[in-house]
Amino acid sequence: MEIRDGWLLVQTRLSLPALSPDTVRGGQTRIRLEGDWGSDFGWRGAPSSGQDLRFMFDGEHRSAALTVSHGLGRGLALEARLPLLWRGSGSLDGVIDWWHETTGFPDNGRPLFPTDQFGGEGRDQQSQQLRWTGLPGTGLGNGELALRSSFGDRRGWGLATAFRATVPTATGPFHAAAPDLGLQVAGAHPLGNRADVFVGVGGVRFAATESDGLRYPRFRAQGFVALEGRPLRRLSVVVQAEAASRLVTDLPAYPGLTAYLSFGLRADLGRGYGLSLAVVEGLIGLQGTTDFGIGMGIAKR
Repeated sequence: MEIRDGWLLVQTRLSLPALSPDTVRGGQTRIRLEGDWGSDFGWRGAPSSGQDLRFMFDGEHRSAALTVSHGLGRGLALEARLPLLWRGSGSLDGVIDWWHETTGFPDNGRPLFPTDQFGGEGRDQQSQQLRWTGLPGTGLGNGELALRSSFGDRRGWGLATAFRATVPTATGPFHAAAPDLGLQVAGAHPLGNRADVFVGVGGVRFAATESDGLRYPRFRAQGFVALEGRPLRRLSVVVQAEAASRLVTDLPAYPGLTAYLSFGLRADLGRGYGLSLAVVEGLIGLQGTTDFGIGMGIAKR
């Protein structure tokens, strides 16, 4: 599932999705419309006093993205993606509390704080206060161009690489330097006739190391592992985990590793259409991940 990290501090940065070795065949075109909606909340310290907080970020994000892929033949495909982004205080906090009470997933201390807020702040190595200056609102994000290559033996390991670069199309509160550059390597292997395992690693080089009042590393590593089973001929069930290295460098309490766990369904609707649905939950480094998110995509080949 090609899910992008929508966390508030990642929206203006390139994030790498899980990658399949399957590319669009030569001469074919795939158009995909996808969207997600997530609640972002993270903190470190004692909530009883604002001075004790090492950092806190709170808000919601939504996105819609159009991706067009065209096969060049011999396993090569070109891809262009343009996202429309939103962030603000939102209204999901009550739903998130119900979700965590029902599923037993950790609630990250959310009930200790006021609901439906937007903003972020923290303390640096000298305990001086830093404020995240990101603004709420709607705008385009940076566009993305990618060259994907597929090779290998699908009866054994199918392999793929993808080179990605952002282009400066961002507007409003999401204005960001470009190009961010990304490189991925991924593989897939069948597990019998009704399942496949997918693994991949990659990295991103950010064009800017400072934005919205915070400092970012120049490089960030990412990886994923996914298991896809097919209980029916046209239906797949996916369990997927994704992890990434440190995102913010000037907040010492910020997690150095973050990870997500996603559950999803993929359906072949016939006539070249495909539908995907996913639920995303923070798994590791909950103070730097989307607390709960849902995603949906529809594609036409």
